[in-house]
Amino acid sequence: MGILTDPGEAANDTNLPAVILLNAGIVHRVGPHRLYVKIARSLAAMGFTVLRFDFSGVGDSRARHDNLPFERSTISEAQDAMNYLAAERGIGRFVLAGLCSGADVSLKTACCDPRVVGAILINAQGDQLDTGDALRSYLLNRRKARYYWKSALFRPKMWLRAVRGEAAFRDIMRVLLFPLLSRVARKKKALSGSFQISYVSTG
Repeated sequence: MGILTDPGEAANDTNLPAVILLNAGIVHRVGPHRLYVKIARSLAAMGFTVLRFDFSGVGDSRARHDNLPFERSTISEAQDAMNYLAAERGIGRFVLAGLCSGADVSLKTACCDPRVVGAILINAQGDQLDTGDALRSYLLNRRKARYYWKSALFRPKMWLRAVRGEAAFRDIMRVLLFPLLSRVARKKKALSGSFQISYVSTG
């Protein structure tokens, strides 16, 4: 069960990919605090076709009657959504977006389906992703960098630990430099024209 938000004939651009919003955990298709509704309407106003739907067993969608694991069924259902839009709207390119588990499914589907030209990952849960160590390391370093820059650096106790030699300086410096190094890495990838994945944190 889902809601399709069309851009309207005046704003319709057939060259744009469709955007599919995937469930954030067990929150149904409106998204947390109706976030997905607002995103869908805003994107439609910009000319995008947007589909937000409930995975099987979530919201108004019935549970599956097969034994397909949730990790696989969500990818299959995201592909079903793309098939639907291809048949009903003639769209062949897609951007998948989601929060938390929706981000995980977006990335996993993007990795196995060439029709996905972009993925917007909001608070992706790296420990649940089976995509290698790179993403897990990225998310962990990002959390640590946020902690140091926003809190730990301004605590006298941290500097006392540093003077006593109780702090791991090498790890701290690596984490503190992480935002700068990540920015440089993203610029290199952009210049190479490779597939782009945007990591967005709401923290």
